Order: sequence, then C-alpha cells, then structure tokens
Amino acid sequence: MRPETPSHCLENGKAVHPLRAWRMARGLTLADCAKGVGTTRQVWHAWETGKRRPHSRYMPRVREFTDGAIGADAFYPEIKSAA
Repeated sequence: MRPETPSHCLENGKAVHPLRAWRMARGLTLADCAKGVGTTRQVWHAWETGKRRPHSRYMPRVREFTDGAIGADAFYPEIKSAA
C-alpha cells in the first residue's frame, strides 16, 4: 500500500515534487527560486519535474533557501530509506 501524498504535494489531484509544492505555496516564480540558489530557471524546473537532481554543491543552498523544508531526501529518497 502506497502512503498517501500530503495535500500540499498535490496539484489537480496529482502528486507533485515537494520542491514545487514549497514554491507554489509561497507564490514564488521559478526565476525567484533559481536566483535564490544561484542557478537558472530551467535547472530549477528540471529539479521540480524530476528530470535532474541538484548537484551536491546546490543542496546546502536549496536547504537554506527553503529554510530547511527541502533536503536531500526530497531528491534522493534512498537516503531516507538507508537511515
């Protein structure tokens, strides 16, 4: 049985990446977030859609920008399962 997706991680009834849910809940644009961590809008979008994962040098920036709400386990679920 799959765990239920939190409502803040749903968009039109479909699960979305926690990074996107975080951004949307704050009314931020892709460009706002990208600038906040020092990357491009296209890269941030790729992170949100799961097409790419942040390089290790960006993870501390993402964690700091999101005030700790988004950590490596959002992109690397194997970290959570290994703990």
